[in-house]
Amino acid sequence: MTTDHGTRTDPAQTAPTAKRWWTGSHRIRLPEATLADLEPLLPFYGITRLADLTGLDRVGVPVWAAVRPRTRSLSVSQGKGIDPIQARVSAIVEAIELWSAERVEPAGLRRGGEPLVEASDLDTGQAATLPWAEVSLDARTATRPRPRASSNGLSGGNCRDEAILHGLCELVERDALARAVPTARFAGGLPRIDPGGIEDPLVRRLLRQLDDAGVLHAVWRLPACVELPVFLCHVMDDQAVGDDGRGWAHGSGCHPDPVIAWLRAVTEALQARLTHIAGARDDTGWDRFQALSSERVERQRAALQGGGRMEGLPGPGRLAPGVTIQEDVHKILSALLRAGKGPFRAVDLPCGPAPLAVVKLAAPALQEPVH
Repeated sequence: MTTDHGTRTDPAQTAPTAKRWWTGSHRIRLPEATLADLEPLLPFYGITRLADLTGLDRVGVPVWAAVRPRTRSLSVSQGKGIDPIQARVSAIVEAIELWSAERVEPAGLRRGGEPLVEASDLDTGQAATLPWAEVSLDARTATRPRPRASSNGLSGGNCRDEAILHGLCELVERDALARAVPTARFAGGLPRIDPGGIEDPLVRRLLRQLDDAGVLHAVWRLPACVELPVFLCHVMDDQAVGDDGRGWAHGSGCHPDPVIAWLRAVTEALQARLTHIAGARDDTGWDRFQALSSERVERQRAALQGGGRMEGLPGPGRLAPGVTIQEDVHKILSALLRAGKGPFRAVDLPCGPAPLAVVKLAAPALQEPVH
């Protein structure tokens, strides 16, 4: 169905949420089908190039970039996956998410002189509002007032529930990071996951790739505000190789399935490593390429080589994934509300002709890391 503005939104909003893809992620459509729908639409979103960054590193985990030269925020979006198709889809959807957040318009309402956008309460469905500047990523200098938003809680999916699930997991993940990382607890007291006890074939394959490439890795479990697995991964070369700063990276992941959360953290760290190697992201500052002291590098390397307090990968717990995306959303949202972390508000963003849904979630009770 087409809206007055020529934007196809209804199919993605109302699509059934039964899962059809369980490998490395939970989706209602096969990645091949999503890619086939999105690739013809790349010019509409200003995506001029899809770049395969995988070969710039030794590990071999697929990482792709989607480039939008005439953008209003970041011009390079990245995506990773267990295979090249998932990585390409991930990069394209991230670019569309930014495109959507750049084009959200004020609703004609104001509070204290500040423009607002329409939102809805995820629990009650009641209408709500959020400051436009906390949602918009349109960073053009002519825009007044300038946006102050981040991409935290910005998520896209094959349907609205899929986007909301991804957004809720990201909010929980970032909240856990904000509370753990400033105290460097991961280096001192957080339990480290023993990879030897994880029998999942995707995990075993990734561990072999890391070992064969000579890349050290450690995954810690972060304490989350609800019973969701949240992991933090650090990676770096096991020996000094040129500029050590480029190979030292971290990533995090959250998902109801602990294996997927672990895979997300590790592949996110490897994507960040490739970001530094490629040097193409707008938000990669010059400080990231400054030489690091050898003492600091060796301390980090020793931390990854050391065993520390090990524990096995946790089980799925009470928030274990169900057979539909909608079920997962309901369980996670209910747990967050019981934990006193509400309210949760969602802004449905314009997403153009793609059969996707893009939302921006806001949760004032949850923290966000300061970069």
